[in-house]
Amino acid sequence: MVLDIQLHEFHALTQRTRYTYGGTHAIRFSLTVLDATSGAVLEPARVIQADLKAFGGGEALAAEARGETQKVRITDHLAKVVLFEMTRPRDFLPDQATATEVAAAPAAETPAVVQ
Repeated sequence: MVLDIQLHEFHALTQRTRYTYGGTHAIRFSLTVLDATSGAVLEPARVIQADLKAFGGGEALAAEARGETQKVRITDHLAKVVLFEMTRPRDFLPDQATATEVAAAPAAETPAVVQ
């Protein structure tokens, strides 16, 4: 299996914004699952909105002191989103939840991510 991921939108915070009031890391991508041997599409492309709350001010400084840089937080968040997308049941869950809600939810709670 091969994952074809096409990035549509990525916006992290500037240092100035990060150290003042924070915001949102805007992340949107499409995910297509392909057969590794033939290249045939196993699952058609779906767009995933994976926004992540960005820390600001003191919260950003404290996170950075713990080693939680923007890169670390975004990478961890995207790993959780892709893992969820690849393991979630697709036939009976509602489609209202966002990837951000999924990544923040405990493992027992697995709302749908697809938009």
